[in-house]
Amino acid sequence: MSLERAWRDPVIAFVLTTAAIAGWWTTFDGLAWLVVGAAGAAVGTVVVLLHARLGSLVWAFVSVPVAYLLLGIVVLGVDFTGGSLRGTTFTRVLTGAWESWRLLVGTHPPVEATGTVLLAPAMAGLLVAAQATAFTRAGSRPGWPLAPILGLLAWVLVTGSHLTSSGTWSRILFGGVFGLACLAWVVLRAGRTGSPTDSPASARWVLAAPVLVVSTLLAVPLGGSLLGDGEQRLVLREQTAAYAVDLVGTPLDSFRRFRKQSGDLPDNAWRTQLLRATSAPDGTVLRFTVLDRYDGRRWVAANDVEPGSHDDRFQLFGADYLTTPDETGTTPIRIDLTGAWNSQWLPLAGRLVGLNTDFPGGVPVSSLRFNPVTSTAIATRTLGGNDEYEFFAEFPDPTLPDHAEASRLVDRPTYDAAEFLDNWAEVARRGTSSRMEAVLKAASMMRARGRYSDGAFGWEVQFARGQDEARLDDFMNGPHMVGDDEQYAAAMALVATRLRVPARVVVGARVPADGIVKGNDVVAWVELRIADGTWHELPRSAYMSFRSPRRNDPENDPVAAEPDTSPTATSRPSPSPSPSPQPDQDHSDQQDRAEQSSGSWRWLLWLLVPVAVGAVPGYKLLRRARRRRASRVSVRYVGAWQELIDRARDLGLPVPAHRSRPAQAVALGTFALPLARTADDAVFGPATPSIDEADSYWGSVLEVRAGLGPDVPAWRRWLAPFSPASLRQG
Repeated sequence: MSLERAWRDPVIAFVLTTAAIAGWWTTFDGLAWLVVGAAGAAVGTVVVLLHARLGSLVWAFVSVPVAYLLLGIVVLGVDFTGGSLRGTTFTRVLTGAWESWRLLVGTHPPVEATGTVLLAPAMAGLLVAAQATAFTRAGSRPGWPLAPILGLLAWVLVTGSHLTSSGTWSRILFGGVFGLACLAWVVLRAGRTGSPTDSPASARWVLAAPVLVVSTLLAVPLGGSLLGDGEQRLVLREQTAAYAVDLVGTPLDSFRRFRKQSGDLPDNAWRTQLLRATSAPDGTVLRFTVLDRYDGRRWVAANDVEPGSHDDRFQLFGADYLTTPDETGTTPIRIDLTGAWNSQWLPLAGRLVGLNTDFPGGVPVSSLRFNPVTSTAIATRTLGGNDEYEFFAEFPDPTLPDHAEASRLVDRPTYDAAEFLDNWAEVARRGTSSRMEAVLKAASMMRARGRYSDGAFGWEVQFARGQDEARLDDFMNGPHMVGDDEQYAAAMALVATRLRVPARVVVGARVPADGIVKGNDVVAWVELRIADGTWHELPRSAYMSFRSPRRNDPENDPVAAEPDTSPTATSRPSPSPSPSPQPDQDHSDQQDRAEQSSGSWRWLLWLLVPVAVGAVPGYKLLRRARRRRASRVSVRYVGAWQELIDRARDLGLPVPAHRSRPAQAVALGTFALPLARTADDAVFGPATPSIDEADSYWGSVLEVRAGLGPDVPAWRRWLAPFSPASLRQG
């Protein structure tokens, strides 16, 4: 083997492995994941090369797993202050070998690149680069080293996310540049496998021609499933990993526990405090849950209801929803739950902007699952006493516009389940000119025929709870239409759906002036979707009767449609199918460019060492520059303070992660208190600081930063720039 080949192939294997990992560009947040993946690829390449040089390549099967353990310890971070490693550290690294993938596909992108999930790119880079490098040294076939790299690329695409604005660029990268680079490497290696009498060019292209043909033939079927356009590409997070929210009980199922009931029922919360809302704007309506599918037994919150959306699943919060008051510049709404709440659902308001991650002692984000489309969240355990959290929200106008046109995106399973209300739909259509007008007519019919009762006392107990087909059929088509919010909202949403107007049921409460929400504040209502895709509330007064039933109330006449002989009569249409994805725009042809390499490649291998060692310090330098040049002056103050905290974490100093700046300053020492107060004044003060003042503040922070931790050992201070601690927490 020539010296040039010995060094060139490992470098190419490292570069292609890192390029394949870069396919997670739209899946992860920030750049820490790419730094970790490249470091893993560099470690895997170096380990195999060392074994090959010593003539013991088979021992790489032992060294590579050990290298993963050591790399995982560095990625997750280890506290060396106790003088020894904890056994839990190794356990986290070992379990992270599969737990990291579950977190990756179970989180809404972009995934926050912190903690266990970073083991995924680290492991991918280490194992694939090690295999590819081993094939370059031990394999005789020129295409063998590409097998693990192409496998990694496929795995990255499958565990990634659907591409949005960068879709064209990504398809060009992976479908064009990456493929050409791989083919060029195979051709280059094939030219070196020929006999000494063969011409190098002929030896390369004798194999290159069939490789190009086979690759072209395979590109169409495989590309359609892996790199396919829009909906056609296989993405694992859209097939699995969603929380089974449809199996969880909802506040609508147990609605009568919020109403006055006979006897001393232990779960009755009629006059009991459920929660306290602090800093909520006047008139805030908390939404406990959004129920968007009817299965014949009850309304449920379901996954994959929104046509054409990849986010309509209950998964872990993505990085875009993890924020702080400093970042948003607004005051969060605080919710304190009581033991009477006793539900997995997380009360929110409006359209969620983010959770306050600086809030200490709150509900752990890792135990929550969120649906961005409906802006609802659920916990994996029952919430109640001592559970609290803070969130930021926007409040769109919920009012149903006059003369609004209905959307056509009707949920087909719900439409089919509502067939038993066809008589109502037929009567509502008569004399109306639009679907929305027919819904309002059906609502008026319900209000006129109905009576309201919680079925709690005396003879009214015959009006049972429930929302299954039998109960709603009796409610709508029986002699007496009597029920409460549960029956009215469930039935009204089904009638609207059968009229081909998308509808869903929401349970929540309007926050009183004192912020204390009790059981009797809880109501259920119906929301309709209009043509622009937004949801708006159908007023409860439009379809719900608040008159109490009487024993001598006359029976309702059956709702039956009479034949319509008018020339404008039309047959009942079926719901519009979900819109199919639009075909991607045509790609412009990319001009192929090839560069001839000359000279020895041996020096490139030595670049792996500074790449692996200098990646973390280099990223920190870029981060510091970005913070110092922030467009908003107040954000420069925040970045300067964070630079001080990151240095303390890299030195191993105990600084609380989710506390105020003064609290963090106390942990550092009283010398940092003036800097903390100055940053708070710049962020929350009435006056906007100048750029010169921000530069002066940066100079003060850097001066204090240089003198942090005088008692820290010299070796710890020397290794601080290479520590990933601030990447994980900052």
